[in-house]
Amino acid sequence: MRFPTALSTAFLGLALLELSCSLLLARPALAQQGTKTVVGEMTDEDPALNPEGHPFDAYGFAGVAETPVTITLTSPDYDTYMILFFEGEEGLEEIARSDNMSAESTDSELFGTLPRTGQYRIVMTTAQSTGRGTYRLTVEGL
Repeated sequence: MRFPTALSTAFLGLALLELSCSLLLARPALAQQGTKTVVGEMTDEDPALNPEGHPFDAYGFAGVAETPVTITLTSPDYDTYMILFFEGEEGLEEIARSDNMSAESTDSELFGTLPRTGQYRIVMTTAQSTGRGTYRLTVEGL
């Protein structure tokens, strides 16, 4: 399965490379792993991801190949959108992206196994350029 990579190349000044997604479609078991939670806010002061003005924040973490993870981005204030990148030698390589967890939710979720050992970056943004407010990012399995 391949995920779309139609992001502006202006994002962080780096060209994005398309990668085959290695995230599994089955939810992994994470009982013995750690959880990281970040609480933040999308504001007018955040940098814009694209010309339409979608603000973004980023969170980085070190990951180990074949580690099962679940990444969830929630907000009571706006429709969330997130993109997972691997920080490779050629720049940021998109691994996967998520808009809505389900038809009933505007929160975002990714789950599967990390394809490589190294640094990862989660870019958190809004589905609409007017989205502002608080968010909670949870990474399970680290």
